[in-house]
Amino acid sequence: MKTFLDSDFLLSTKTSVRLYREHAENAPIHDFHCHLDPRAIAENRGFANLTAAWLAGDHYKWRAMRASGVPEALITGEASPKEKFDAWARTIPLIAGNPLFHWSHLELLRYFGIRGVTLSPKTADEIWAEANRLLASEGFRVRGLLASRGVKTVCSTDDPADSLAWHTAIAADSGMGFSVRPTLRPDKLFALSDPAVFRSYLERLGAAAKVSIDSWESLLGALDARIEFFDSLGCRASDHALADTEFLESGPKDADRILREVLSGGSAGNEDRIRFRSALLVELGRRYARKGWVMQLHVGAARNLNSRAFAKLGPDTGYDAIGSSLDPTGLASLLDALDREESLPKTILFCLNPGDTEILAALAGVFSSSSPGRVQLGAAWWFLDRKQGMERQLEVLSSYGVLGTFVGMLTDSRSFLSFPRHEYFRRILCDMLGRWVEEGELPDDESLLGPLVEGVCHINAQRYFGF
Repeated sequence: MKTFLDSDFLLSTKTSVRLYREHAENAPIHDFHCHLDPRAIAENRGFANLTAAWLAGDHYKWRAMRASGVPEALITGEASPKEKFDAWARTIPLIAGNPLFHWSHLELLRYFGIRGVTLSPKTADEIWAEANRLLASEGFRVRGLLASRGVKTVCSTDDPADSLAWHTAIAADSGMGFSVRPTLRPDKLFALSDPAVFRSYLERLGAAAKVSIDSWESLLGALDARIEFFDSLGCRASDHALADTEFLESGPKDADRILREVLSGGSAGNEDRIRFRSALLVELGRRYARKGWVMQLHVGAARNLNSRAFAKLGPDTGYDAIGSSLDPTGLASLLDALDREESLPKTILFCLNPGDTEILAALAGVFSSSSPGRVQLGAAWWFLDRKQGMERQLEVLSSYGVLGTFVGMLTDSRSFLSFPRHEYFRRILCDMLGRWVEEGELPDDESLLGPLVEGVCHINAQRYFGF
């Protein structure tokens, strides 16, 4: 029987162990999609206690606690940090099979050196005291936490209207040893379903771009200004959350008509919202291609489904779910509209519904040309970033596409303690390849396997994004 979380954790063959030790274990991390706070990095923020570092903002853990019967006061409410931590310690023994069980103990081990101790009510006081002792030291501020895991690139998620003041401060600091880059997340530009909120947002965007937005042309001018600004601070990617993938061909006249109607106090029907979104995605895609940016499309999330909780806590608090499987026709039409004018940027397609994995992998192959992995299936994301989800994503990508051009894993996290998720993924990757070797499905050829592992772990992302 293997020991829990031993040095060969998740590695089932000798080949798997060798691949991980020699090619993956110490590889640098380029985390190209996360939700870390750039202000915390700029200020090199410390943490008052383990709850602040580990539980605050982590809706993965919050969901598990709610499902275990923990009252909301001990999750997002007014309870003390120790009471919230104790509630998490009571939850951990209940979630065997959930990736949080593995991740949590990997995080305790990698950051705090806590080995051979399972978090539970019996061990909570011991772990709390040791973690808090270390968090009080200089090396456990956010920059030290990132450096300790070999992080070389962090890409935050930023609205086009953001000032990027903290990115500017970070760019002026040459002593960090890693880069922090903004990522353009223009989702609010597509929210025509609430015209008042949309109009208010355009005022904010116009102020940031120093443009009065009163037409389609002026909106594109504002976006041009913001894209240039993001690019000047090292932005290499955009990120879009698409609730659906419907697409309708539309040109500047349609887009201008729809925008003016909303700006004048009117509203847009469903078809016009789709036309506006389609036109805007095409215009943005053209700009990404000119800049050499990567377009990331996250599809399949059904958001804010608990209206009572949303009213109280707002978005990103653990009340989202997997949406229905997508119709690939609309997404293919978007990619085709850009491809036929040779303006399709490098694109990563992330799905949340497991039924979409093969669909997106096959669709990526339709538009993959001119550069390695130009359009590719993204890593197992959100509800899929568990062991079985990662294994399936890797198997589908390998069988439908080209594993050797895959850009690898991301954290998609708000926690500075989340980077062992890259280790988790790398162990799963090496185990899959090792099993294929042991079963005679791949040759035991280090010259083939070593570069393949290193590419997926870090080299491909560095090249693809231009870090």
